[in-house]
Amino acid sequence: MCDKAAVKGVEDFDKGTLKKIETKEKNPLPDVDTITEEKRAIVEKCCKDQINQGVATFKEETLHKVDTQEKNTLPTVEVIQEEKKAIEEKACRDSLNQEVEKCSQKKLKKTCTKEKNIVPTQEVIEEEKKAIEEKACRDSLNQEVEHCSKDKLKKTCTKECNHVPTQAEIEQEKKAMKEGK
Repeated sequence: MCDKAAVKGVEDFDKGTLKKIETKEKNPLPDVDTITEEKRAIVEKCCKDQINQGVATFKEETLHKVDTQEKNTLPTVEVIQEEKKAIEEKACRDSLNQEVEKCSQKKLKKTCTKEKNIVPTQEVIEEEKKAIEEKACRDSLNQEVEHCSKDKLKKTCTKECNHVPTQAEIEQEKKAMKEGK
C-alpha cells in the first residue's frame, strides 16, 4: 500500500520545480604534481632503507673510545632569582649577627618573665555561647527565607494613614509638656 502511494507521488511530481544543474565529470587519474610527489616519496624511502641497512650492518669494532666532556649549562632565571634572594638574606643575617656581637651585655637590663595563661571569665563564655546561638538562629532563618516559595505568600494591600492632630490634641500636649517641666 505504501509502495502505491510512493509511486503515485513520483508520477504526480512536477519536474518543473527542479533546478537545472550542469554535470561535471571528475578525472580519477592523478595529475602531474601528484605523480612527482609520489616519485619523490619513493626515492626518499629508498634512501632511508639504504641508511637503515647501513646502520644494521655497521660493525661496532670499528669505533674508537672517546672521552665525553659535559658542558656546564647556564642557570635558569628562577635559579638566578633564588641565588640573589639567598645572598640578600645571608647579608641581612650577617649584619644582624655583627650588631648582636657588638652589643654589650652591660647595657642590657634584667627582666623577669611571667607566663600568663588567661582563662576567659564566665561572662565572656556566656557571650560567646549567646553569639553562637544567635548565629545558628540567623542561619536557620536565612535558610527558611531562601527556600520559601513565592506561591505560598498571600497578596496584601498596604494602607497608609497619616494622622494629623487636631487643635485640641495640640493644646493638650502643650499642657502636658508644661506640667512635666
